[in-house]
Amino acid sequence: MQGVSTVRDDDTHVKPSVAGAGTLTIRMQFSAWWLQWICVITAAPWLLLDVSRGWIGVCLLVTQQIARTLDASERQRRFDIDVAWPLIGLVAMAIVGLTVSPDIQISLPKFYGILLGIGVYTAVVSSIRAAGPGTAQVRRLWIAVTIYLVAGFLVAVASFLLVAPRPTNSSLLTALYDARPHIPVQIVSSHGAVLKDGIHPNEVAGTLTLFVPFYFALLLYRPWHRRGQSATSTPSRMPSQTWISASLTVASFVALVTIAGVLVSTLSRTAVVATMLSTIFLVAYRWRIVRYSLAVLLLGSASFVGLYLIGVLPFGVGKEEMMSQVMRLVGRALQLTRFELSPWGTTNWRIELWANATALIGQHPWTGIGLNALPLYLQNREARVIAVSGVDLSQMLQKQELLIPHAHNMFLQVALDLGIPGLVAFVALLLVVLAKFYRTRHCLKGHIEYALFVGISGTLLASLIFSMTDAVALGAKPGIFQWTLLGFAASLPSSRLVTAHAPAQCDPAVENTV
Repeated sequence: MQGVSTVRDDDTHVKPSVAGAGTLTIRMQFSAWWLQWICVITAAPWLLLDVSRGWIGVCLLVTQQIARTLDASERQRRFDIDVAWPLIGLVAMAIVGLTVSPDIQISLPKFYGILLGIGVYTAVVSSIRAAGPGTAQVRRLWIAVTIYLVAGFLVAVASFLLVAPRPTNSSLLTALYDARPHIPVQIVSSHGAVLKDGIHPNEVAGTLTLFVPFYFALLLYRPWHRRGQSATSTPSRMPSQTWISASLTVASFVALVTIAGVLVSTLSRTAVVATMLSTIFLVAYRWRIVRYSLAVLLLGSASFVGLYLIGVLPFGVGKEEMMSQVMRLVGRALQLTRFELSPWGTTNWRIELWANATALIGQHPWTGIGLNALPLYLQNREARVIAVSGVDLSQMLQKQELLIPHAHNMFLQVALDLGIPGLVAFVALLLVVLAKFYRTRHCLKGHIEYALFVGISGTLLASLIFSMTDAVALGAKPGIFQWTLLGFAASLPSSRLVTAHAPAQCDPAVENTV
């Protein structure tokens, strides 16, 4: 009897070999992606909740990486080095940032958060790529995305109950916050401080931007509707499939409204603008007529402003007076929902903060100032205070009128924490993942998984816009959702992996090495 190679499962490979006539020896190989998740999930409480025993979580993450090296399927994929090599630089600079920190206890939460995020990212990539080509990988991808989106809904509900209310002119929001049940919990922030009033609304808003565009994209494309159609050969759909499709649509809409409502209630302008721009992008990407209309609108507006500025279109109102009116309108818009100390809200001190952060990076370019060390440098006046906007940042910090845990810009904060080498590694990771992600666009077009590509694109765009003037900092507790999203982007399959009957029409370099 000759040996026949068989794949029994997407995780368990049966490899028979002929030892002699009539003798069949079967060798079993098990993928260890599930062991990685056991290590990551077990490590999370130690790293996020109990910093004093965080070393236990670190040991579990080391065990996870050892499991990767011992996994035969990981070795066949060369340990996913194509989307993981910048992580080596991030880990190295995180260790450097911890050693140069003026207060290690303040730096440990972020150090543990970075390690946990890397563990989540590698586990996501491994668990999706470990599945054999075909429906197994697609099924695992959809399961992972479903868990991610359900977690986003639960996070939104919990955040509304635990977020610190922000002063507002809206009586409706005030009534909603007052109607919340009192939950006497002490929350330790990502920066090691105990939050007595609740989670900062900007951190909640930044986290929710990682879910709203994804839900919106799924509702635009409704992949479950197309899956039901493709599963039925008859023109009329089965009643059960119609009911399932309708239920998923309603559930996604309810989740979207809930998460978006909580996001708006935080009154984070950056998050609202980022989500709106991402939504416009998704609508324009879905319908060509919207793209053309937006292009004409933008071109017309730019032409009108340009002609007016060069004096071709004279009006009764002078340029200086018109600009003054525009600035007053913008300042008034900023004050519609929030009480601020100045007409420009927090813009003035953010400009001052960015100038000081840039100065600190110039003073510590190779190592950074240490993880989570920015508040210490600013409060101790070790940063060069630069008068840009007329705001005395140091005086506001000493009077405790302002609490600045990070630089309110993702890339500046990474450079402060990890130095320029760490920033280079972080940007390299983003570019590697985005390049891999973009090459799957043509491969997924025409498949229901294309909705995942669009959803991830819109979510990454919203997160990037939010990170320009605020940030869920690298190593922050909600950052595990950012790492999960990057893992999805790095693991999207090619068309050959989507359906076995559809031939691949893309570059072979796009395909995962399995």
